[in-house]
Parts: sequence; structure tokens; C-alpha cells
Amino acid sequence: MAEAFALAYGSDVMEVHSAGLSPAPLIAPLTKTVLAEKNLHTGAQYPKSLDFVSHQPFDIVVNMSGATLDMPPARMLEWPVKDPIGQKPEVYRDVATQIESLVMRLILELRTPARKNRRAHRRADVAELADAHGSGPCSRKGVEVQVLSSAPHLLIS
Repeated sequence: MAEAFALAYGSDVMEVHSAGLSPAPLIAPLTKTVLAEKNLHTGAQYPKSLDFVSHQPFDIVVNMSGATLDMPPARMLEWPVKDPIGQKPEVYRDVATQIESLVMRLILELRTPARKNRRAHRRADVAELADAHGSGPCSRKGVEVQVLSSAPHLLIS
């Protein structure tokens, strides 16, 4: 879910990747349904193992799994998010709303320094700067791991 939100709302400030500790064979149908209710689609997204992205450096790691991640040094954010797999549609909707809010807050945080910098650079008639990193849904019972990456590379787990 986080990858879909990050792609839709933050692709200007993050390169989006996703991976899971123990990925499902496919994205849960209810995940697709709930995202479609928000006019978001999983498109080419598919569950991947954390091994799939372990060779990439990340500046920010967002851990939604609750598990300890063995990742190279990065800023670690812990997002306690319930795994909706096997739950009722209402749980999926609640989790989607929570993840959407967390992703939006992170996007806004990543954009804030760029806005401040642009104001400072405009006053000095200098060019502006911006950057960030990305996510995506990979579920297993009890864990959803997302990876976001870009200029500051971001991993959501």
C-alpha cells in the first residue's frame, strides 16, 4: 500500500521501491480493492523479498514490520502498522488510511527542506534543490514491509 501512495503522491521527491521480509506470492485482492477505492492501482507492483533491494543504499528506512532489520546505516523510522492480511475489508481500509497518512507526512517532511531552501535561494537569486526516496506492499501474516528510495534513499519495512 505504501508504494502505491508514495508513487501517487511523492514521485517528485522519491524513487519508490518495495520489499518484504517474507513476501506473499501476490498482492492481496483486498489490498487492490481498497487502493482502487482511492483511485490508486498497483500496476506493475509485485511482492519482492528484502534480498531484492538489499544491495541498494537507503538514507531512510521505514520499518512497518516491527521486526529488527539488518540494514546498512540509515535513518530508521518505526511505523507500527497492523497487517490486514486475513482481516475484514474495514481493517484494510483503516490500515490504508493509516499508511496513507504516514506516507503523506513523510513526503511533506521531505519537501519542507526543499521549500525552505527555495525561499532562501530565491532571495539570493540562486537555483533551487530537492530530493528524497520510496515504497510498496509486500505482505505476510503479521508483517508488511515497504521500501521507498530516491536522492535521500528511503526503505519502508
